[in-house]
Amino acid sequence: RGFRDILELRRSARADLYDLFQDPPSVLVPRHCRLEVDERLDAAGADVSRIFAISAVQRERGGPHEYFSLDRDLEALERCIEDNSASLVVVDPISAYLGSRDSHSNADIRGLLAPLADIGARNRCAIVAVTHMNKSGAGRAMYRAMGSLAFTAAARIAWLVAQDEDDQAKR
Repeated sequence: RGFRDILELRRSARADLYDLFQDPPSVLVPRHCRLEVDERLDAAGADVSRIFAISAVQRERGGPHEYFSLDRDLEALERCIEDNSASLVVVDPISAYLGSRDSHSNADIRGLLAPLADIGARNRCAIVAVTHMNKSGAGRAMYRAMGSLAFTAAARIAWLVAQDEDDQAKR
């Protein structure tokens, strides 16, 4: 919720982030066509009472709530999945929840993704991890994910969503 206007800012498409007088590029998606997650779910007839966001965990009873991290809080994530009979977990973007793991280290990322995949398998729950493309703009799609190749290599499936070079209106 609250990100409807982020596309309007067009921050990453600016030639110079600090030039306030440059002509901005055209808006990719008109505001009236942008739907936030809750609006999309309502339109699809989803039971929004079954949707949860985990941003913090309490690691000790009575202790402070701390930022959720995949390298420390997989047990808490699994309890949440079990307690709510979750069938889908989305980690978006996965790089924000790596904790102390090095996002460019294959060993670190595979060591994090393997137990996450095990949790999904044990609970019959799909785990979707979202990442962004690096800025290289060249090479095979598999190598375009930011950070370690393990983000795409260890996944059962990886999708890349990008603008179609032949038709700018398509993704």
